[in-house]
Amino acid sequence: MKVVALVSGGKDSCYAMMKSIHYGHQEANSRINKTDRHQELGYRTTQGDEVEDMFILLREVKKQMPEVTAVSSGVVASDYQRLRVESVCSRLGLVSLAYLWKQYQSLLLQEMILANRILAVTVKSMCRNKACSLC
Repeated sequence: MKVVALVSGGKDSCYAMMKSIHYGHQEANSRINKTDRHQELGYRTTQGDEVEDMFILLREVKKQMPEVTAVSSGVVASDYQRLRVESVCSRLGLVSLAYLWKQYQSLLLQEMILANRILAVTVKSMCRNKACSLC
C-alpha cells in the first residue's frame, strides 16, 4: 500500500513510520499547521480545527496520488488522537494504520532501542514534579 505517515517528529510517530516501511508500505508526507479547536473526545467536523487541515491535506494527496490507500500514525494510547485520525480516514475512504496502538509503552520503548537501535533523546521534559530525578 502507498501510505501517508502522520509524523510529529516524536519517537512514536517516527517508529510507526518505520513499522509501515517494514511491512512493505511506501511513505508520502506533508505538514499541518493549525491547532485543535474541537477538544472533546468524540470528533465532529469543526471549521478551523487541525483535523480539518489534515482532511484537506489528505484529500489533496488522494487527488494527486490516487494509489495512496492508508494513513500511518504513531498513536499508542490516546483515544483523542486515534478517533481524529480514524474520522478523517473514514471520510476519505482510507485505512488507518496504528501499529503501536495499545502496546505497553515500556515494551515498545525496549523494542525501539534494543531491537531497532533507535536513539531517542529527550529535548524537553514536561514533568512538573520538583522531586523528579529526571528534571
